[in-house]
Amino acid sequence: MKKVLLLFVMLPFLVSAQQTMPGGWAMFFGNIPLKNKSWELFVDAQLRDQAIGQHHDQVMLRAGITHKWTRNFSSTAGFANILFYQEELPLSAPRAIENRYWMQLFFNQALAKGKWDVRYRFEYRDLEGAVPFRSRLRLHAWQPLPSKINVQNKLRVHVYDELFVNTSQENWHYDRNRLYAAVGYQMAPSWEVQLGYLAQNVRANGTTGYLQVGVFFH
Repeated sequence: MKKVLLLFVMLPFLVSAQQTMPGGWAMFFGNIPLKNKSWELFVDAQLRDQAIGQHHDQVMLRAGITHKWTRNFSSTAGFANILFYQEELPLSAPRAIENRYWMQLFFNQALAKGKWDVRYRFEYRDLEGAVPFRSRLRLHAWQPLPSKINVQNKLRVHVYDELFVNTSQENWHYDRNRLYAAVGYQMAPSWEVQLGYLAQNVRANGTTGYLQVGVFFH
């Protein structure tokens, strides 16, 4: 646990020292049970700033249908719409629009007092200039904070690493990697809010840091 806390403290310093203003992502993720409890509706909405309050970079809306095969294994298929913006243009004028079709496999298991999970996602990106096929592999874990500072057992530490690889036949190469650490607060049995920091290394652009606020329903 001490190593996890140290990673959370040190993660902002892993990004380039030349970055004067971190980016910011505001996110909502929801897994909504349907009448048949083996099925869920997945929804995701994100606002991404390349520099907080200065450069609106992306707006993402994503949805999918999840089938839970067992308590620990599920699959999801869905669609996402992503709007891209230029720094000098207002939020109402996107410079590009991506339609993204995706499928994923998800497996989780207990780990001490928390859990770990692995997610594989395959995407088709309908966006001019982008490599159309991309694979993503994420390893995530969370643990409750020690009881001395977590009397009500509502505070958690989350860490994950996600690797992106472009997988088109003629263009198979590393795309990016995301390293994330956050503290989560469980507001209710199905609701959690996370405050975290993500370091994203992009093949062509180096590493950028993002402050993140996320609300999760599951």
